[in-house]
Amino acid sequence: MSLKPNIYKTLLLLVLIFANKWLWTIQKTNFFVFGLLILSTFFLSKPKSKTITVILFFLLFVFQYQTTKKTDYHTLSPLEIDSRQQKLNYYPPSKIPLAWWLEGRPESRIFYLLKQNLFSSLDQNTYFFAYHPREDNSMDVYPKFSFLLLPFFLLGLLRLIKNQQLFVLYLSALLPLALLVFIGHQNPLGSFLLFPFIIICIHQGLIK
Repeated sequence: MSLKPNIYKTLLLLVLIFANKWLWTIQKTNFFVFGLLILSTFFLSKPKSKTITVILFFLLFVFQYQTTKKTDYHTLSPLEIDSRQQKLNYYPPSKIPLAWWLEGRPESRIFYLLKQNLFSSLDQNTYFFAYHPREDNSMDVYPKFSFLLLPFFLLGLLRLIKNQQLFVLYLSALLPLALLVFIGHQNPLGSFLLFPFIIICIHQGLIK
C-alpha cells in the first residue's frame, strides 16, 4: 500500500494550517493558543488520537472562555433602555401586556442575545469575507480564510455529516458553538475555538 496519498493529505493539512493569516495573527498575541490550535487541528484529523484531541480541545475551551468578554444578560446600557422603550411605544394600548411580554421581560432579552450570539458564530462573512458588507472601521477585521475556500468548506462539512464523523462534529463544532452562544464572541482573537473545525472541513473538501 502506497504511503503517497497519506503524505499528500498530511502536507495539505499542514499547508492549510500554517498558511492561515488568522493563526499568525493569534501567534502575535497568544503563543500558547497558537500552539494549541496547531496541535488540536492536527490530532483532530487522526481518528486514533481521540484522548489527546479531547485534552487539547479542553484547553482551547478554557482559553476561549477566559479571553472572551462575556455577554451581559442582565444589565441594560442607556442605549438599550432607550431602544427598548421605543419598541414598547410601537405597540398599541391594550389590556393584555403583549408588548411587555415580547420586548420588556428579561427572558425576551436573554433569548435575543442568545440568538444574536448564535447567528454571529455561524455567520460565514465573519470567517471568509471580513464581515462584508457590514464592515466596522472600529475593528481590525480581515478575512480569516480566503473566500475561495468557502465551497470546499461547505463540501467538507457535507462529507463529515454524510460519513457520520460524530466525534469531529461534536467536539469541534457543536460543543464550541454551544459555548460561544452562551458567552458571546467578543474576543480580540476571534472565535478561535472553531478554527480546527473550519480547517478540517476545508481539508475534507479538497482531498476528495
